[in-house]
Amino acid sequence: MRILTSIFTVYLLLQPLTTFSQTLTLEQAAQITLGHNPTIKAAEYNTLAAKRNSQAARGLYAPRITLHGAWIHTQKDIAVDFNPLKPLLSQFDISSLLGLDWSMTIQNRSFGFLEADITIPIFTGGEIIAANRAAQSIFRATSAEEQAIKAEVFTTLVERYFGHIAARQALKVRQQVVNTIAEHLKDAEVMFDNGIATKADVLFLRYRLAEAMQLQSTAENSLKLSHQALQSTIGTDSIGTLTSKLFYLENIGEIDKFKQTAELSNHKLEYAHQMQQAAAQNINISRAAFMPQIAAMGGGAITHKVTNIVPRWAIGVGISFTIFDGTMRERKYQSAKNIYNVAEQKYQAAENDIALLVNSLYNTATDAI
Repeated sequence: MRILTSIFTVYLLLQPLTTFSQTLTLEQAAQITLGHNPTIKAAEYNTLAAKRNSQAARGLYAPRITLHGAWIHTQKDIAVDFNPLKPLLSQFDISSLLGLDWSMTIQNRSFGFLEADITIPIFTGGEIIAANRAAQSIFRATSAEEQAIKAEVFTTLVERYFGHIAARQALKVRQQVVNTIAEHLKDAEVMFDNGIATKADVLFLRYRLAEAMQLQSTAENSLKLSHQALQSTIGTDSIGTLTSKLFYLENIGEIDKFKQTAELSNHKLEYAHQMQQAAAQNINISRAAFMPQIAAMGGGAITHKVTNIVPRWAIGVGISFTIFDGTMRERKYQSAKNIYNVAEQKYQAAENDIALLVNSLYNTATDAI
């Protein structure tokens, strides 16, 4: 049933939107619901966010380039002054050197630089690969969740659409009952005036009329509630007159067909499976914390009034490895395995629940035929 709903939803998306003012078919209602229902819109935004996160995770493979610069003005120049040593060397025959200025400015008090650094990951213990796989699994999970939500909303739409039609028909029946009893009461009152009917007959019909009017009022309230519920599902204030007819199926097929479809295509089961895959990748990410991180590095700078002592570029390979972090890595690894166990149990529970739900819905449908 879920796969049929999904096929029908895709069909509706391919149809042009029909503007309605007086009538509304089920197909038009479903198409408008897909574009206006807030629950569906929220699911679509959630899927889009997961897609962007999956795309962002690919950036972990790329080199990281950073650009930073500064203009600095210090209190004074950085200099080295050897003039105080001249008296100690005056005994030597270096009078020509002693006449020189033995101070040297190493760095002017005002200088600036613009530097670019690049870091390329070489080995991360599988963290980048696992992070990308986890992001992809979460994206697929949210996509499956979106389809499941659309299927649920469409199911609700069908129930409320035909429920509103049934409520409208029920009100017509109640109105006919009130009109019929009112006619009988009018005839009974005439007969009572002519001595043909008793007072008890008139009172009984008045009682039945009051009862019928109460049931009519209840039917009117049910019609209003069904109208509001349908508006809420479609996501618009104006729904016009519903024109699709109630239908009846004599045979819905064998239950094995529905079980097989649910096992292969159920969106909630796919969601649970993808979340289990994401949890498995989370274990790999936690395990990568026990491995060294190796990256190639390089950088260069454009300078202004910076001493030539400072190199203008540098390249190298760096490695970092955490020896002790207070058992934080071990705890996160154990937590990741527990989260995977939770996801695995949820997947098994989803399998059992879906099988039970198929049996329950099938029995309900066949009992109604």
